[in-house]
Amino acid sequence: MVRTASVAILFAAALGGAADGVLCPEKMDGRRLAAVTFFDGPPAEMASLAPDQESPGRGIFTELWNFPSGSRPVWLVCSYSGTKAVVSRELPRTTKVCTVTYSKSEKMEGLPVIQKVDCK
Repeated sequence: MVRTASVAILFAAALGGAADGVLCPEKMDGRRLAAVTFFDGPPAEMASLAPDQESPGRGIFTELWNFPSGSRPVWLVCSYSGTKAVVSRELPRTTKVCTVTYSKSEKMEGLPVIQKVDCK
């Protein structure tokens, strides 16, 4: 059994639009957040974006995505353990950068546990 810390996956206040400021709900139908993917345009177009930067830290690592002004809409897809169900939403056009922080030591389904998602 993997021990996981309770974390909040929150919108930066400037983003708005999500219920109670939550970007990716930590759990959906009892299933834990397992992955986040950013897309250039609607997810149906399958244009997922690779991070622009990866930074190691003590016990964590962070991935960063930059979104230039005037680019196509950026979509976020939140995936959950043990299901194909996802939460997806278009990010506000004012979103310039998103970071995802992962645990180096905690894993779920072979993937690092997401500790934080932040978009500004």
